[in-house]
Parts: sequence; structure tokens; C-alpha cells
Amino acid sequence: NAKTGELGYSYSHAHNKEKRAKYWKDFRANRGDIQKGIRKLRNMSVDHLKASPTDTCLALVGLWGIRHGGEARTHDDGELTGMGAVDLRKQDIQIKGDGITLIYRGKHNRPQRFTKRNRTVAEAMAHHMEGKGRSDKIFDTSTSRNRKRFKELAGNTKVKVKDLRTDYAN
Repeated sequence: NAKTGELGYSYSHAHNKEKRAKYWKDFRANRGDIQKGIRKLRNMSVDHLKASPTDTCLALVGLWGIRHGGEARTHDDGELTGMGAVDLRKQDIQIKGDGITLIYRGKHNRPQRFTKRNRTVAEAMAHHMEGKGRSDKIFDTSTSRNRKRFKELAGNTKVKVKDLRTDYAN
């Protein structure tokens, strides 16, 4: 890294091509289980999502296709960047009825804005926001908890939370 002086990894084009091919092969092999996990998330009741910040966070990733996150860091201007669902704070979310708008800075400091309608997720998110300050995280969960939970929902130890977003995009 030219700014920090830290050493990083640099892979050959052939290695990267091989890695991508393996990812897509694994994704195709596991897609049925990934979609099974998404169906379970889609069919969860509002009471279940209110009781489970982990499942509500996974629902955002699977039903909306946003990054999972977990790598948020403070930008030079003092604001968080590199965010995803697991990093969302109260100030990043606006809920009006069944409409939810998320506005935050994603990976590489890119502005993100998502607006969707989903009554169940909106109610659950409003519940998770209760009693929180503007800069408090909404979901009392972690990347490792989410990873473990999605494997349970899919019934497959090889699936990844990233697969939720890949499925949404494809």
C-alpha cells in the first residue's frame, strides 16, 4: 500500500482467473441451497425478525442485494466508509410506513442509496432501532454470527453470505 507502506498480496492474472472460476463453480453447485435460505428469510414473520437481529440483517442482504459489510472504517473526513448491512447505524436508515431508505457510504467510499418496500422488514428494523442513538449500530449481530446462521438456513456448510448478494444480482 503506497499510503501506509504495508505489504499486500498481488496475484497473477491466471491465479485470479482460476479463483473466479472456482467461485462460480461452487456458487452454481450450491445455488439451490442458497435459494432455500433466501426463501426461509422471505417467509419469516415480523415477530421472528424482531426477535432476531441476525435474520433481519441477512434479510437485507438476501432480499435487497446489499453488501454484508463488516469492514467499516473511519474515512479521512471522520465518517464511516466500507459499510454494509451489519454496519448500519440509525442515522443511515429512514422508515416511512412499509418503505425503507438506506443511505450510507459503501466500499471504496462509494455513496449507497437503496429504497425498497417490505412491511415485515420495515417493522422489524423499526423495532431494532428503538432506543438507539443516531450513531449506534442497528443490528446486535456480527459477521461470524451471520455466516453461521446463513449456513443453518441453507442447510449447507459451503454457502457464504456473499452468495446472497450474488444470487440477487443473477
